[in-house]
Amino acid sequence: HQMNVEFFKEFGRTNPTLPLSDAGKIVQGNACRLDWEEVCPKKQDDEVYILGNPPYVGSRKQNKIQKEDLNFTFHNVSKNYKNLDYISIWFFLGARYIRNTSNELAFVSTNSISQGEQVSLLWPNILNLNVNISFAYQSFKWDNNAKGNAMVSVIIIGLINAKINKPKLLFKSNLSKKVNNIAPYLIEGLNSY
Repeated sequence: HQMNVEFFKEFGRTNPTLPLSDAGKIVQGNACRLDWEEVCPKKQDDEVYILGNPPYVGSRKQNKIQKEDLNFTFHNVSKNYKNLDYISIWFFLGARYIRNTSNELAFVSTNSISQGEQVSLLWPNILNLNVNISFAYQSFKWDNNAKGNAMVSVIIIGLINAKINKPKLLFKSNLSKKVNNIAPYLIEGLNSY
């Protein structure tokens, strides 16, 4: 009811609440193990929103279950997956979910997946799915007013089917630039590892 009131304030109308209609589906589980296609099947013109808050854990700080999740996701994909950051799972599964569709996705991540060895370990697996980086916010400080604020450097990366010809945008601070290609290091240029 409160959200309907807020919706009305914003848009000047609300959707009728009766009769009840199909309004979505909430599934709780380990996103690394669930089949995204089964949980969120896509139909033509659907808008699907998958929300989550995966932990941003580097390879050395992962617990046993997180290591098992990496193995579950990448064991048939890459032989060097054991050094991947945990967030790599969401980028890979998301890319697999949108490939061959007109859907797009975007994730906020720690900037580590666009630096050093992470690039060569993760990005060939994503780009081989015929998915490209559609936009990227280069590294910036993420902070908030919470107690014990983490103050981490993050990036935002959008992915899209490589067949979709759409301008690619690279953001830094308050500036944006149209580019032909965004490389996994989040710079303009060819994909290199």
